[in-house]
Amino acid sequence: MTGKVSRRARNPLGEIDPDFDRHSTARPLPAGESHDTLHPRFLTGEVGPAGKLLESRMNFPSVQQHQIDPPNIVGSIAGFLGSVAIGYLVFVVTNNPIAGAGLPAIRAGWESVRTGWWILRTDRDIARGRICFAFCIATAFWQGATAAFVSVVMFIAIEKIGGGPPGIPQFAATMITLACGVGVTALTGLVATLAAAIAGVRVWVNPGMRKLAKGDLNQVSAIPSHQYFNFAIFVLATSLALPVVLLCMVLLIAPPSPWSSLAVLILGPILVIAGYLWFSGRIIAEHPGACWPDGTG
Repeated sequence: MTGKVSRRARNPLGEIDPDFDRHSTARPLPAGESHDTLHPRFLTGEVGPAGKLLESRMNFPSVQQHQIDPPNIVGSIAGFLGSVAIGYLVFVVTNNPIAGAGLPAIRAGWESVRTGWWILRTDRDIARGRICFAFCIATAFWQGATAAFVSVVMFIAIEKIGGGPPGIPQFAATMITLACGVGVTALTGLVATLAAAIAGVRVWVNPGMRKLAKGDLNQVSAIPSHQYFNFAIFVLATSLALPVVLLCMVLLIAPPSPWSSLAVLILGPILVIAGYLWFSGRIIAEHPGACWPDGTG
């Protein structure tokens, strides 16, 4: 007489569990089922006692959203004024406004360059990464040109308050350099805008997004859009406005007739507004999640 070997059912944790149904490989399965077939209770969410035991004993990893700090406006203004003060000292020593305005310009655009490079290396969607990188570079030039312009204006104001005559030719050369920076912004932004429209990519970039996301592109969607601005709007507006403004200036210098000058003044803003509305509806993301719905792609 052969005795029957008793097999005490154990759950996946190795504990004896009378409710856990352990199937032996020697036991035949019903027709249409295999060992790889999921029990219907798993498909419906009714995992049973064994499943509940697993859920209570095992810690499954989950993606935790970082806490996004609110923007530090006071700190940003203080940092900019500090760079302007150092830049003014450089201007006094070198008597070169370009050298003096260079420090605030570099400081203003440096974080945008770092953010763009981070996106280019991290985003697995190559097209989106390159387009956002171009928008970040255009943002850096835009910030640098704006910071340099404000610095030069402050230099002139300080010179007038101090009673010293400002060097008009030197400041004029600085303004020409700044205009070139704005031109680079417009050219880079225009190329990036066309690429985004062709590829169907919606863009949301902010100079501080790398720090806000703690270097994790999957956390960008958690950045509150009501607290942090999408700088792609500035790039798009500059890219569309500058060519139209230059064309209007050329036509107004030697207008064929007064009516043509009036037409330029009327059609110029209309073209800029119409172009902005058309492109913004196709490439500007309302929030970070619209640009990176899947994190790194």
